Amino acid sequence: MRPRPALFALLSCLAVAALAAPSAATAVPPNEPQAVLATDTDGDSLPDTWETSGYDANGDGTIDVNLPAMGANPTKKDLFVELD
Repeated sequence: MRPRPALFALLSCLAVAALAAPSAATAVPPNEPQAVLATDTDGDSLPDTWETSGYDANGDGTIDVNLPAMGANPTKKDLFVELD
């Protein structure tokens, strides 16, 4: 069966419209305090503070994952994989 360009165009338009529409589930009430998000300069979902200082997983003040020692850089996207 050959792809149907009209169907693909319709699905693409619907996906774009769904992504552009504001969602009631993600809306924050105006009087609700908003959380400050960590800066992520390179967009790799790792906060810049983790990439420069490491990650303290349990909050005891000791760095548990030393990302800078593994080559993390806040100005380039990093990908870390753990294999068992």
